[in-house]
Amino acid sequence: MTYVLDADAQIAAARANLWRYLRSRRAWIRMGIGLLVMLAIGAVLGVAIGEDPLWWMLVFAAEMAVLFPLIYGLLYLFLPRRIRRLVAQSAIWRRPVEVTWSTAGMSARSPHGETELAWTDYHGWYAARSGFLLYFNDQQYQVVPASALAAGQAQALRAILEASGLRRL
Repeated sequence: MTYVLDADAQIAAARANLWRYLRSRRAWIRMGIGLLVMLAIGAVLGVAIGEDPLWWMLVFAAEMAVLFPLIYGLLYLFLPRRIRRLVAQSAIWRRPVEVTWSTAGMSARSPHGETELAWTDYHGWYAARSGFLLYFNDQQYQVVPASALAAGQAQALRAILEASGLRRL
């Protein structure tokens, strides 16, 4: 199959990546640690100024309950602007990519070159409505957009990924 990874496909993939992260154990641990730090700061502040530390702990916890959704919500809202700018800056995204896959791995060919990767070369995969994200590590991924896949191709790729032993993220 051949596709051009346009800004809309990149935006959909970036949003899917963000949602995957927000549902991950790592994100919840980080938010929990942030909440514990804020509770500790509230307790120390309450003791330092001679007021009820529990009250200050609740105030700081409430701030975190507002700040986390606000920060991630703004990140989600500003993703399209940032992705469109990055796609506009890079001519490489405006050229077609031909992708094939098998039980052994995936091949991608573009005017810039060709690469073949075994499934074991990937860190993991994630299926979203926008397509498949094939991760090289926790941050970098290759996108196979759903808009470029026929119904049978999407099911075949999913079956190959599940059978490959590659970790589903």
